[in-house]
Amino acid sequence: HRLNDFATYIFASRDFGQSWQTIKGDLPAGEVARTITEDLKNPDVLYLGTERGLYVSVDRGKQWLRVKGSLPTVPIYEITLHPRDNAMLLATHGRGIWVLDDMTPFQRFAEARGKDAYLFAVKTAAQMNPAGDRSREFEGDAQFLGKNPELGAALAYHLKAAAKTISLIVKDASGNIVRELSGDRVKDKNAAGINTVLWDLRVEPLPTPRPQPGQPAGGGGGGGFGGGGLGGPFVMPGQYSVTLKVEDKEAASQPFTVQGDPDITIAEADRKAAYDAAMELHQLQKRFNAASDAVTAMNERFRAIQTAAKDNKDATGLRTKLEAFGKKAAPTNVQFGANVADAIASGNFEGLQRSLRFRISGLKGGIMASTSRPTEVQMRQLGEIKPALDKVIGEANGLIGELNALAKEAAESGVYPTAVKPIQQ
Repeated sequence: HRLNDFATYIFASRDFGQSWQTIKGDLPAGEVARTITEDLKNPDVLYLGTERGLYVSVDRGKQWLRVKGSLPTVPIYEITLHPRDNAMLLATHGRGIWVLDDMTPFQRFAEARGKDAYLFAVKTAAQMNPAGDRSREFEGDAQFLGKNPELGAALAYHLKAAAKTISLIVKDASGNIVRELSGDRVKDKNAAGINTVLWDLRVEPLPTPRPQPGQPAGGGGGGGFGGGGLGGPFVMPGQYSVTLKVEDKEAASQPFTVQGDPDITIAEADRKAAYDAAMELHQLQKRFNAASDAVTAMNERFRAIQTAAKDNKDATGLRTKLEAFGKKAAPTNVQFGANVADAIASGNFEGLQRSLRFRISGLKGGIMASTSRPTEVQMRQLGEIKPALDKVIGEANGLIGELNALAKEAAESGVYPTAVKPIQQ
């Protein structure tokens, strides 16, 4: 091309160099070839770097497909394939190094495109808790860091045509469902072609609870101060399978392996103890959040009745009862984190520490972030939380019953209607 010759010159030999044949196939005119590499697992798959980007052929040069995605239009001067990680590294002219973490979709594409839906083999996935102790803000715009691969299992599949709905069901070796990836979790992953969904190797997260008064929407998990948030614990290492469902019909399945963190040494009994404790807390948090939603609804109704009765000259007795109810409900509200001042802004952590929300999420976060057996203190705290939750739910149900009675009185006096449903035990 430096001599104004922009023809495509790509040749292959099938007799150890005695003769050569062109394999430019259906490449667009003007694609100047710079480097070519044969796949390490499937010799029919070829990777071609040109002055404008990367092409792949799954039939040894008869047809070529342009690789796009996050790869910009850029000259590709070298292609290196990593045999251990089955990854591709590209050296570009002017845009640095580009890495493809898994070449399996290319290696199996010829088989995949002949089916309506195809689920690619899943690489062994390792569990890791990413470090969060590095602050790079001081580097400003001088940061020059490559992005690490996403942690978890990459579930890649090919669809011949766009689908209305897809889902991925992960099961353990006993056939129990441990995670379903559907709805918003697979949003925009139903297009024709290759799609990839990441499973974080954790059990189903909890739904987002309603925000408490004064708290931002989307909270309720207690993720601050070492809290566990709404995410679930890691599954136990072992054998798993994933099933691709298209339009609610099973299309394909693949087995795969989940490994524990390879840099961590822990006895399986200790790992199981940590998993069981984290799962118990995860379920307690789910129950707590459901109760918290009911308490939030109760408080909203209480304030609405208060507001309605405030300027009603015929509701003097009702206002007195509502004031007494508010005082009685205050300790229970503290347990649910309602009407508690922001600890960081106020510097008062006492109310936060009394909150059962904080106790559950803090203990869950501590166990999930650890790589060892739960301590005796943690197990004692876990044993204290369940009866404390039973107690506060009983108190909340009592308050809900009282408020319903007040709401009835308000309705009968023409002040305010409707009732709050009790918490399901």
